[in-house]
Amino acid sequence: MVSMCIIYCAHKTENPVLIGSTPIIKKNKQASIALSDHLNASLSNLPQKYVLLTADHLLDTADRDSVFHKAFWLHYANRLKLDYLILSYSESNLGIDSLSVECWKMNPEKHLLFSHTNSVQEFDSLLFTSIQDIHGLFYGSKLLKCKLFLPPLDQSDYWQGRYYAMFDSMSLAIDYYNLALQQLPDYSSILLSKGNALVNIGQRLQSRKKNAQAFFLEAESVLASIPDSSEFRLKREMIRAHLNVCQASWNRAEAAIRAIMLIDPNQSSLYLFMSRLHPTRFKKFGFSNRKQLYEKALMLNPAYEMAYLALGDWYYFNNKIETAESVYKQLLDIYPQSIDGLMALGKLYLYRNESLKLIHIYEQVYKLSSQNPDILYNLAIAYYNGHDFQKALELFKKAASVYNYADAYYYLGVIYMKKEDFDQALEAFRKRIYLRTSSEDTYANEAVNHVYQIRQQQMQKSNTKDDA
Repeated sequence: MVSMCIIYCAHKTENPVLIGSTPIIKKNKQASIALSDHLNASLSNLPQKYVLLTADHLLDTADRDSVFHKAFWLHYANRLKLDYLILSYSESNLGIDSLSVECWKMNPEKHLLFSHTNSVQEFDSLLFTSIQDIHGLFYGSKLLKCKLFLPPLDQSDYWQGRYYAMFDSMSLAIDYYNLALQQLPDYSSILLSKGNALVNIGQRLQSRKKNAQAFFLEAESVLASIPDSSEFRLKREMIRAHLNVCQASWNRAEAAIRAIMLIDPNQSSLYLFMSRLHPTRFKKFGFSNRKQLYEKALMLNPAYEMAYLALGDWYYFNNKIETAESVYKQLLDIYPQSIDGLMALGKLYLYRNESLKLIHIYEQVYKLSSQNPDILYNLAIAYYNGHDFQKALELFKKAASVYNYADAYYYLGVIYMKKEDFDQALEAFRKRIYLRTSSEDTYANEAVNHVYQIRQQQMQKSNTKDDA
């Protein structure tokens, strides 16, 4: 059984260097995440030819062992054209948990540069030895001492919070950060993590048209409580830029972005924040359009999921459909189980009316997220558009009965009308009318028209029988 995190690096040739970490949670999640975070922190002030890359994805590796992990990540490093790969992982052998760090040189030929293994109890010793060798490789000299800015490994509440944050369970993460702050109330790393989680929750609420102001205000308060030290200034300004973009505080967002540019202009997410500004603002930073910003982000981080989605959408909305398809497929080559990437490709197939491809995409998405009512509804729509009305009927029934999905009732009514089952159609349409959201609710208004049409037909049939 194995828990693994990855730090991968590329030496600067034409592009800047890329370094980042991805914990792969399996055995000892706290040790795995802590090792990854501490190694990242040690690389926060790299020489100019290197750029810190943060890869924020997790892979489902529950049935894989350490040998498979290494083969996978070495292949992954080749796909991203990385020059160095640093793996860190935890294993359990005969009931004893151990941690390992390996550094691989990928180009021109793959070979192992160094490897260290120790027990979880000797975490600090393993970390210090690994950081020394990493510094010797990338900085040209070894550290005499290792200053750690993150909570110790035994601060279990913090690392539990980090674990939940990586799986996008931000509310649970905040609960654990609050517990950690009861023991370490002034620890900047915990405050930063909590502030970041609050902004992410606020952004999610905002995307659902819900009020997120309470979360944004608390995030501002948390960030204001963090001392102004060089170790944490970059991360604090990154969170602040994200917060101000979400709040549409454009002057403050631009100020935060400018501060980040002075500290480290090679933060890939910086350019996605910048893309949210008005063109007159981001042109001050030397970019003439948003496509250039997305491409810059991908140059700094060739595994940046959100940048691929943004670039693909830019091509899609500029009617460059084939190029958009190519970008979405590049994303899915790196993240085959990216629901957002699959949905983006599905949107493109819907635009081109390619029903079979659309059904195939939505079937994949439904397998990955079968409890999501929107995905179930979209799959039903795909079958409906492909004229497989029986399969569509089954899925719309499930969306209606399990999730009370309003528009599913409308399509149930339409399909029952096609089957000339008018009693069932009336029941479905009336349910959709009952779930009306406003006077401009298109499907509810269409349902009213269908009810009127069915009632007229029934009355005509009744009158015909009476005349006979």
